[in-house]
Amino acid sequence: MRKQPELTGQTKENLKKAFWKLYAKRGIEKISVKEITDLAGYNRGTFYLYYKDIYHLVDEAETDLLEKMIRQIESGETGSTEEMLDTLRQSYEKYKKYLDILHGAHGDPAFIGKLKDKMKELARPKLEALDIMDEAVIELFLEYHVAGSIALIQHCVAQKKEIPVQEILDLIRGFETFYVMIRKENNQEHKSSSTKFPNC
Repeated sequence: MRKQPELTGQTKENLKKAFWKLYAKRGIEKISVKEITDLAGYNRGTFYLYYKDIYHLVDEAETDLLEKMIRQIESGETGSTEEMLDTLRQSYEKYKKYLDILHGAHGDPAFIGKLKDKMKELARPKLEALDIMDEAVIELFLEYHVAGSIALIQHCVAQKKEIPVQEILDLIRGFETFYVMIRKENNQEHKSSSTKFPNC
């Protein structure tokens, strides 16, 4: 008998909700399938209709969360840095209860790495368009920019500090503008030095 898509989706959602409740209290290795299914109101057999094990469920739950956050970040109309930061902040506030678990003592530090990679994909085209950095420098710059943005937003949300996004943006832009200025000056100096002393 084939499972109805609506029923399948609701069952999986219920199992994931039960998992998140347990995950908030202890690590994955201390959570059993029986605890998840008891809390969700199913039997163990139902769990194994959809997941191979708990880690399979964890991977899907984190992927779902990541996709929701990225969709919100991409939802902006202009694609500006300010808009990206603002939607990132909104995502952190909207999904704070899940992110608190992942950032907690029993959470998954790798999740932030996945979020960083996705955001770097979004930001990369803008840096490449400037045409002032090689690939290695772009990667370093993205790591700094994205990791810093996430850390600032994460700190503000965790501390419940109502710091305007524009202030955060001004801080980040100050660092970025200084770096871009130095790169342009270095590139100009390099071009000048290569033409200043022609061969005699």
